[in-house]
Amino acid sequence: MEIKSIIIGILLTTVFFLSRELISNNQIPEGMSNSNKFGDIVVNSITVVDTSGGLGLTKIENDNISIFNSNSIKVISAECKKWSRDGAFSAYDSIGGVKGVFGGGYLSITNEFENESIYIGNSKIGGLLTINNSDGIPTSLFGIGEHGGVLETYNQDGNQTSYLGTDTQGHGGLRTYNSDGVLTSYLGTDEESSGGLTTYNSNGVESSFLGTSENDVGFLSTYNSNGVESSYLGTGEGGSGFLSTYNSDGKITSYLGTGEGGIGFLKTYNLDGSQTSYLGTGIGGIGFLETYNSDHNKTSYLGTTIDGNGGLISYDSEGVKVSYIGTLEGGGGYLETYNPIGNQTSYLGTGKEGGGVLSTFNSHGILIGYFGCNIDEDGMILINDRYGDPGWSASGKK
Repeated sequence: MEIKSIIIGILLTTVFFLSRELISNNQIPEGMSNSNKFGDIVVNSITVVDTSGGLGLTKIENDNISIFNSNSIKVISAECKKWSRDGAFSAYDSIGGVKGVFGGGYLSITNEFENESIYIGNSKIGGLLTINNSDGIPTSLFGIGEHGGVLETYNQDGNQTSYLGTDTQGHGGLRTYNSDGVLTSYLGTDEESSGGLTTYNSNGVESSFLGTSENDVGFLSTYNSNGVESSYLGTGEGGSGFLSTYNSDGKITSYLGTGEGGIGFLKTYNLDGSQTSYLGTGIGGIGFLETYNSDHNKTSYLGTTIDGNGGLISYDSEGVKVSYIGTLEGGGGYLETYNPIGNQTSYLGTGKEGGGVLSTFNSHGILIGYFGCNIDEDGMILINDRYGDPGWSASGKK
């Protein structure tokens, strides 16, 4: 195609649309001349041909201007749409397939299969850019949503895979979806105007949340497949960190964190949510372990005593102390047992003189038997009556 023919086609196209604009504004009455504007041109069509073979290269007819290639295939057209009266330009490939349309407030680009691949134009609420795959199925969308700007992506099945934009409250957010279009994550601003990240399982049930609480502190929560909270890691009311775990019914099973005074501790709970153990720091900065039964009564204590020595205490089901294993002030070890009313029943350990001693007591806590060392380091046995008065004794000294 000669450059001269192309230039002529462009000039005629410009004249055509300019004339229609002037006529539509009643500046040049149709069918009448205006010597100050243009002379009378009354034709049904105009065709520009090349000089070699008389082949039509540019043709103006009614509301359409067409430009053809050397094979008489239309490659460009400009027309006025009858239903909208909007002008539009269309581009075609070498065999006449539509490749793009521009006009009426939009631009459409078509692929080799004549499926739309790109659309730039207007939606019902604003500007819109759509990118499609080879089958014409949208894969991404950028434009104005109901509440602000949005960017959306889709997979080859047409299911949404992501959303970046503005929510109903004017907050920004990013959502991702799985191949079935089910929501899998959300990163953005929540109802409290704080940031957060939420993940979901394949059924769309919340599985975790990392963000800011109502008290403006950070935390992480995890959930089971039914959406019931299973763990919580965050900051407590005093500004200290803690970790809580929960069972399938949502009842607490453990707590690891910081208590009053800045001490660390661990608590465990049974199926009913009742505390079963405590491991941590007590008054005076000492470490200890306590266990409890289902009735909330203490069953054991292992830790540091008030005097700084180690000790183990066991309790019956009612929380009454029944045994004690520990260390004497002088450093010797000993074992004490008690009956259900709290009276001592036996003592096995180190005596005042540093030797081994076994003492037994009746139900009233009165000493009735002694086996051990005397002050001379000799072995001795002492048997008392029910009132604790001496009854019989023997010494190992010869």
